[in-house]
Amino acid sequence: KIMVPFLGAPFDEVLKRGELTLAFENNRFVFKYFESAYPLRPASYERILEVLKDRENDLVNTIFTKLEGIEDAVHFEEKWENVREDISALFKNHDDFLQSILDKFNADEQLLRALLDEQFYQLRFWQETDWRINFRRFFTVNSLICLNIHRPEVFNKYHEYVKKLVDDGIFRGLRIDHIDGLYDPTDYLKQLRELVGDEVYIVVEKILHAGEELPQNWSIEGNTGYDFLAMVNNLFTFKKNEEQFTNFYTELTGETKSIEEQIREKKSHILYQHMGGELQNLYELFMRSELVTESEYAQMRTEDIHTTIAEFLIACPVYRFYGDTMPLPGGEAVAVRDIFKTIIQRRPDLTPAVNLLETVFFKKTAEGNEVYNTRALRFYQRCMQFTGPLTAKGVEDTLMYTNARFIGHNDVGDAPDAFGLTPEEFHALMQSRQERWPMSLNATSTHDTKRGEDVRARLNVLSEMPEEWFARVQQWRDMNTAFKKGGFPDANDEYFIYQTLIGAYPMPRCEDNFEERLTAYIEKALREAKTHSNWTTPNTEYEEAAKKFAQSLLKKDSLFLKNFTEFHTSIADFGIINSLSQVILRFTCPGIPDTYHGTELWDLSLVDPDNRRPVDYEKRGKFLKEISKKQSKNFFKKLWESRCDGAIKLWLIHNLLKLRSEHEELFLKGEYIPLEVKGAFKNHVFAFAQSFKKSWCVVAVPLHLAKLCEGKCE
Repeated sequence: KIMVPFLGAPFDEVLKRGELTLAFENNRFVFKYFESAYPLRPASYERILEVLKDRENDLVNTIFTKLEGIEDAVHFEEKWENVREDISALFKNHDDFLQSILDKFNADEQLLRALLDEQFYQLRFWQETDWRINFRRFFTVNSLICLNIHRPEVFNKYHEYVKKLVDDGIFRGLRIDHIDGLYDPTDYLKQLRELVGDEVYIVVEKILHAGEELPQNWSIEGNTGYDFLAMVNNLFTFKKNEEQFTNFYTELTGETKSIEEQIREKKSHILYQHMGGELQNLYELFMRSELVTESEYAQMRTEDIHTTIAEFLIACPVYRFYGDTMPLPGGEAVAVRDIFKTIIQRRPDLTPAVNLLETVFFKKTAEGNEVYNTRALRFYQRCMQFTGPLTAKGVEDTLMYTNARFIGHNDVGDAPDAFGLTPEEFHALMQSRQERWPMSLNATSTHDTKRGEDVRARLNVLSEMPEEWFARVQQWRDMNTAFKKGGFPDANDEYFIYQTLIGAYPMPRCEDNFEERLTAYIEKALREAKTHSNWTTPNTEYEEAAKKFAQSLLKKDSLFLKNFTEFHTSIADFGIINSLSQVILRFTCPGIPDTYHGTELWDLSLVDPDNRRPVDYEKRGKFLKEISKKQSKNFFKKLWESRCDGAIKLWLIHNLLKLRSEHEELFLKGEYIPLEVKGAFKNHVFAFAQSFKKSWCVVAVPLHLAKLCEGKCE
């Protein structure tokens, strides 16, 4: 039976408290649980209406006749609707009949339990899914159940409407969300391409680790741009100062574990505490698939196989692998063998179980037994469906809220251990992008980014001035001690808040409901971190202390706010320059520029729901009319003087779109050429050219201006 894990307490407790009752709504019987209603199978109606069976009523007899065999009916929906209409007519003038039936079941716990037991589903406490679950869900969200899209009948039915929209010319491109959650992504994309044809633009949402490439055999134009976001973000981070940021953070928090160790811890926590049900399902699939004989695992503890499967998921170095044949292809086989070596190094006691799993994936599949290889492949691909969610929840939704060394890189596509790219490294990445994925999206903000693009651009300024930044932080920690309650927030969360303020604080002279947005964000960040609080059992004492701490910092008469505003004002313009440079690269580097709605002006938003607030399009339309007019002599001076309102960013986007429109082939087919910069400021200019036939576009943007100015610029 399918679990329906939406009860707020264990099933028996809910039943004893009388919170689950039989009710009649919309011409049907339902189990009512507060505002939720769960339907009953048609066969249950015979039990419910049994009390009326002996009454001399033609309609009652008709209903019982129609109920016979209805669950197996070919045209079930039509027949079931007809029965419901009859039942409605039966009770329309006999409320006493209905009420007596409801009272009978709701007054008898055993009777109600028997009725619940005969359904096709089981109502369960939502927390039970942490250790057992019998359906696949979206990450750890119980209410989002997954489809078996790899089944032909599901694929065909699901894509009927999509195909119609494509055929009607309404959709000219498709974005595939969470490609890594599919059983066989490669096969899915092959089917999709065959369905919609070669002219439809297809990109996939795919997070790539440093050095990882999209599979070349995917029939797509590229991905949704998280890799580009990370590349640009790292270009504007001053790489040489990484050690100083690491040392300061270690001294501040006492955190000495490597990022690799922290990732393992977070993924382990998610797997064992929140995805135990998924792990158990994989173990049962392994045992049920007859991949090993009883004699092969007779000498080891049964729990070791279970643990080894867990360690295999945790140790996967990327979101997932895509092998769809057994034996596994060469490069993937090497990577999987490396995972097994890593597990043995960490857990020598698991060596027999690891060897057993390695035998399944390699030795036995090499023997060429097609039936066996099919079973082994199914288990392997099922494992790959969970390595992605494990990484997403462990890294994106946990580690990126706990490791605050430099939060500007704690974003989707980027990584907490990243800290900058040299211009030469960025050039090499762009040349590879031009060669392999010239139509991939260039994104710097999406609905899933942890911080708006201009928040990160401003935070990158800090990487250029470590001494001044660290001195400010120490000064703030001293002056704000009185704002803490019971020592809360701790040093890590306090540092996290200071960085958040630097990145997201409104532009000078631009007011918004920042305090309200910030406190909501702090609550979410603390729960995602799962250190002092979480979503299941929130630690409201710690949360309130952290929120009140932040609110105290923002009081207009606070000593901190005066000191902070002075520092913030000194770096805001450097952030603006980074932001404008980032826009230029998004539109001129290899790829298709993607502008997330709302980012036409300054995007100082935080994670969702903050970055999904309504967009003021009227304001943008007004600005667009102004900047589209014939430019006066002092136009650019005025644009810069009013830079805080964001019109300067909109003007740049507007003109870059025109440029791409006028030189389409240049940007789609051009050759990316790194340019050498000479002179005294050569380390503070990044330049390249796009060339196609006789058309050229030379791009040059400033780099690390705060470092260049060393506080001397005005």
